Amino acid sequence: MALDFLILYEHVVREYESILLLKAELARRGYTVELRQLLDRKKLKYFTLKKPKVLVSSCMYDDEAINSHVYNNIGVCNKVVNLHWEQMLSDTQEEGAWFNFGGNAKKCVQTCWGKRTQQRLVAHGMQEKNCPVTGAVMMDFLRPEFRGYFKDKAALCREHGLDPDKKLMLYISSFGYASMTEQEVKELSDMAGEDFTGFAGTNRTSMEQTLAWFDQYLAGHPEVQLVYRRHPSEWNSPALEELAKKRPNFHVIFADSVKQWIVAADSISIWMSTAIAEVYMAGKSCHILRPVPIEHEYDPVIYKDAHYVTCYDEFAAAVKAYEETVRAEYAGIEDSVSVKVAEVGKPAEMLPKEVAGNLIKAVAACPDGVQRMSVAMPGLVQTSTNLARVVSDGRTVKLQCLLRSSVNTEKEALGESIAAALREKKPVMLASLAERFGVSELEVARALPDEARAFAGKDAFDTVWQALASWENATFIMAHLGSVIEIKGKIPEGRHGHGYFNLSGGSGLGGHLKIDDLGHICFLSLPFMGLESHSVQFFNAAGTVLFSVYVGRENRQLIPAAREPFFALREAVGTKDPS
Repeated sequence: MALDFLILYEHVVREYESILLLKAELARRGYTVELRQLLDRKKLKYFTLKKPKVLVSSCMYDDEAINSHVYNNIGVCNKVVNLHWEQMLSDTQEEGAWFNFGGNAKKCVQTCWGKRTQQRLVAHGMQEKNCPVTGAVMMDFLRPEFRGYFKDKAALCREHGLDPDKKLMLYISSFGYASMTEQEVKELSDMAGEDFTGFAGTNRTSMEQTLAWFDQYLAGHPEVQLVYRRHPSEWNSPALEELAKKRPNFHVIFADSVKQWIVAADSISIWMSTAIAEVYMAGKSCHILRPVPIEHEYDPVIYKDAHYVTCYDEFAAAVKAYEETVRAEYAGIEDSVSVKVAEVGKPAEMLPKEVAGNLIKAVAACPDGVQRMSVAMPGLVQTSTNLARVVSDGRTVKLQCLLRSSVNTEKEALGESIAAALREKKPVMLASLAERFGVSELEVARALPDEARAFAGKDAFDTVWQALASWENATFIMAHLGSVIEIKGKIPEGRHGHGYFNLSGGSGLGGHLKIDDLGHICFLSLPFMGLESHSVQFFNAAGTVLFSVYVGRENRQLIPAAREPFFALREAVGTKDPS
């Protein structure tokens, strides 16, 4: 059988998980795929006889790299695709020959993270068809649908001998030139046609001062553990070894992907790594440590005008910023709040993980604040509640709420509703939450975390419905006067006429939708009966769900091929703000 795709990778911890995801998607589409390490020349020679239809790599930045990695090992291939791992460049690099291709490299397909890269390549002579905008494959595992892929902080810490109860600080290094000898820097300069001597010196000075900051900080903060995530090229660094021996809370770790450490870390700092994009995609922030300025010709454009931490005092203040954030959130409520971390002995007894999780959910389920205003006296709070105490006798846990109302029956009813919420084992729906808290279904959706919802206006209806009609399987749901109607199958197409959106196409679903009162469209991701669930909710102007379309299931499980169209549609038309 002919091989469709051969994917080459350089470093396991940097690239392997991303290309595994790519391989899985290609295999799902029916292609044959093999993976090989870029420098394993013996195994690559095998493919001189078994030529792949498409060869994919990630670090072929110039004609020399294409020749050495591909043509010298495998020979001429029908099509070569470069995933192009480095696309955060300086102004100087964007105009230079290193990342702008000639010769054989110009014939390859260069994937582009965005329009900027595509425009640059076209301006340097690439054909637009050979530089498609695809987004960054290396970022895909940080999409919301893969959030369960990574280990949590506790599991990751235990795996690497770290204390999960201590604050986990992550430093993402990119001091590759600091580990090079002068001869190695010269050889690289000769190959690239550019003198890297000055930049190598900046690497060494920056690394030296950054490690001095870490040394000083860790000495006074035993409650903190810092993981130094070295760059793949930092393979020889006595300075790192010395600091690790000196400070037991300093750890140099290269295992697991940088994405894994980003997801688990409590705080993150960086120098000039491309990983800053991964930090952003993970929904986190980081401090940029710059003890000395970086030469303009090497500083990526994305770092321009950013705030840099340039001295130790700024670094210490940045680490303390988390406490200040907490204090600001509780200003006027608990002005004396403080955040302190201290090492303590292991308790004699602990709650099982499942019980602890249920307790947290129970606390979160308790209503808090004003529940109803007085009709008779404008401005008077008639009924309110707040969670006052969580107490335990070692065997049971009690949640005690303070209920206040000028109407006794309402106070009793509120207490019963809280108890019911904690006992409830049924699925939580927008309608039930809206009823419980006296708000519209749209308001409930707006209050959900960003990863759980995205919105589109009514002007997007035709685009959204057209996309839904392309799905192979879905479930249409409409609730009316307490009854719920479900129709499973293919969503039909439709057209506007006579004041209705008229469904057609011969599917099981038919009829006429009255959408004059359509207000918002919501892309919703909420578990149902403990199962992953995604849907498109159509609201009227009052914030009530008119009808909804759910991603299709087979045997209670989502159809694998059905999730992708949902997230593609959400990404295409969805926004955070429903206004």
